Amino acid sequence: MSFFKEIKDNIKSFSKNDIIVIFAVFLLDRITKIWATNYLVSVKSGGIEIFKYFHLTFVANHGAAFGIMQQSNFALLFITLLVLFALVWLKTDVASLGKKANLGYLLIFAGGLGNLYDRVLLGYVVDFLDFKVWPVFNIADTSITIGAIMLGWAYAVSFSKKGRKS
Repeated sequence: MSFFKEIKDNIKSFSKNDIIVIFAVFLLDRITKIWATNYLVSVKSGGIEIFKYFHLTFVANHGAAFGIMQQSNFALLFITLLVLFALVWLKTDVASLGKKANLGYLLIFAGGLGNLYDRVLLGYVVDFLDFKVWPVFNIADTSITIGAIMLGWAYAVSFSKKGRKS
């Protein structure tokens, strides 16, 4: 099968539920970022304290995770598009690992779309969840992280089972 036909077939393989999960995570990310932009920008340095070690603090992140690649928006756009393209290419492989792996995949995909949206429209990613001992992040980042853990776990279990069968 040709590479582009495989991509096209994988796009068609997204179920209604897959689309709902992607849309729900993307929407939650957008709503929270709009709120953060509208209400946290004017808050003084340090943000709004919710708990001693949890604040809501607006950050316009012009880089990637942990502040790396600052002012590299074009490169980060390109990398994000490559990752999303690779995810589409891997869709059927991931689906064969089961529902938890597929959910992890969808969380990564939705989070990637959420941050891509910011980069394209704003030139930076809106971050606002601040634990004071960790870089400020957002719902999309959380979605990507949880999804990566779920997907990594599914792959590890799958490889472990294949190893036992040999």
